[in-house]
Amino acid sequence: MRKFLSVILCCLISGTAFAYITEPITKLTKPVKIVVPFKIRAHNDRIYTPNQYYCYMKRTLKFCQDKHGHGINGRIVNTYDDRVAYETYQDGYQTGITTVFNQSGTLLQRIEYKKGVRNGEAISYYENGNVEAVAHYRDGALDGRLEQYDINGALVGKMTYKKGWFKEGYCKNEADNHTMDERLRHSDYNEVIPCGYDEE
Repeated sequence: MRKFLSVILCCLISGTAFAYITEPITKLTKPVKIVVPFKIRAHNDRIYTPNQYYCYMKRTLKFCQDKHGHGINGRIVNTYDDRVAYETYQDGYQTGITTVFNQSGTLLQRIEYKKGVRNGEAISYYENGNVEAVAHYRDGALDGRLEQYDINGALVGKMTYKKGWFKEGYCKNEADNHTMDERLRHSDYNEVIPCGYDEE
């Protein structure tokens, strides 16, 4: 009985390695230092530490597996440059909501994934917290409404895409009030090209 209680106590003390979460991460309460401020819930919401998984490209999609070769089910924390991303995985593929924060804890992106590709709403934010763009994806391609805003929150672009192809809309820039730029006609990268962007 003592051994059992000792094991339980050790698990509670070192609970950060096996922390579990209850909802998508959309706000941090303190600066990001790979600290996971979440509540405990279910086993499939496990947060994997870097030594517990390995990611590689599997047929053009990122696939993450545990040390036994099984696709992971849970979340991983990725750091790059001055940003921290919380990514959700199911059967090894990015699925669910991914959130990206800067080092001061400001939300910069909230993207929905399904089976490794963007599927659903993708929102990006300026450092001041205002929305920069709201896009919709289907099977990894821009599909549906895309709205872009300037840093003060004014609408500068409103477009509609279908399977990555531009259908209608406009994009304001400094030279013209409402322009339909040729680069909007097809999204080669299925990424949002900011209004006012000069392609060289």
